[in-house]
Amino acid sequence: DLAIMCSQFSIILNSGMSIVRCVEMVAEQARTPELRKMLLKVAEDVSGGYPLALSFQNNAPNLPVTFVETIRAGEASGTLELCFDRLHAYYDKQSKIRGKVISTLTYPAIVIFVAIVGFIIVMPWLTKGMIALSNFMTKQWLLLILIILGTALGFTSMKHSVKGKEMLDSFSLLKSPLRRLHSMSAMAQYSATMATMLASGLPIIRALEVTANVIPNGLVSAAIHRVCKSVERGRALAESMGEEACFPHLLVEMSNVGEQSGNLEKTLSVVSDYYNNEVEVLTNRLLAMLEPAITIGLAVMTVLLLLGVYLPMFSMYGGM
Repeated sequence: DLAIMCSQFSIILNSGMSIVRCVEMVAEQARTPELRKMLLKVAEDVSGGYPLALSFQNNAPNLPVTFVETIRAGEASGTLELCFDRLHAYYDKQSKIRGKVISTLTYPAIVIFVAIVGFIIVMPWLTKGMIALSNFMTKQWLLLILIILGTALGFTSMKHSVKGKEMLDSFSLLKSPLRRLHSMSAMAQYSATMATMLASGLPIIRALEVTANVIPNGLVSAAIHRVCKSVERGRALAESMGEEACFPHLLVEMSNVGEQSGNLEKTLSVVSDYYNNEVEVLTNRLLAMLEPAITIGLAVMTVLLLLGVYLPMFSMYGGM
């Protein structure tokens, strides 16, 4: 969380936004209520004239000393965004090392625990359950294959139909367990495409049209088309985006800053870097969770099979 927060500070400060607004925007993107509450208190103190480092020190006593002192040095030298970037690299490295250690120790810990339980507790129900599952698979294998094929064909036809694609796109952004990742990825693609189109000299309306056609998610693409029509009627880009629920508040605020400063292309490029970084962090987290989860699943299946075979033998020997 510290690594992500420092990355957000570095990217937003590089866009030229004030420190108070920067803290408020990072608070809006906070992952936990505690972190959000702390950052809002920091923003309140900074707006009252307190230095940023002192505000962190007063409102978050559990923060590492390294964090507070580095921020204090950045304020004194005028290189605050650079200090946040270095803190991001430092805490990101720490987090990855800790994750590797946990991932390495998880598998042997689970195997040892299950083995101890297997030796202490006799589970005749395990063998009965495995026999029942084997009988079911033997008798109903054709039905299982038909169910799997039907599900695959239904999903494929749904993806190729207009209404089905709309349902899948809506699910991926609003209800999917990975909706945050899908949203961040779509916003990164939107920001990068818009920045590229504007840098090539296209007017904003044409840039929005091209971007809408590039975005694969139909829900976001339709929202960009509506924004384009609104801009054609003379409204501001950020104002039009604010009426669409799929655009995060951070992206709307940064677009507003870019419009007012006349540097929308650079601002969108900064936002693209931010969202790409978020996507990378989330993806790495999911991969870090996936590896031990698969390992644990395989270990549990192996131990269950062994227990199902050997426990009845142990029970027979005990009876003899």
